[in-house]
Amino acid sequence: FFETSLQLTPCPPPTQSSNPSTKKLDDHLQPSHLTITPNDPNSSCGLMLKLFVVSDKFNGKRLLERQRYVNEILAKELADGTLHAVEYEKTWTPDQYEKNANNK
Repeated sequence: FFETSLQLTPCPPPTQSSNPSTKKLDDHLQPSHLTITPNDPNSSCGLMLKLFVVSDKFNGKRLLERQRYVNEILAKELADGTLHAVEYEKTWTPDQYEKNANNK
């Protein structure tokens, strides 16, 4: 018989400013609006993020192309397990953001 002891240590919740993904997204997308919300209900170390991004880089791209572009930017973090998943709240162009802001 083998005895094992497994201790799970909860990861501290990152803040938007301490999240390395924030800098990568800022550098690549140059967003006019960026909200990154940790979204990890199980408190596992594979962080899940919820994104709201507004960027000129999305002009001419369909929704799926925008999400794939963000996934490419975060590919290293997704591959090494630093980031478990990305949930897309919005990936908008500045025009879409302005239209929706005016309709509220």
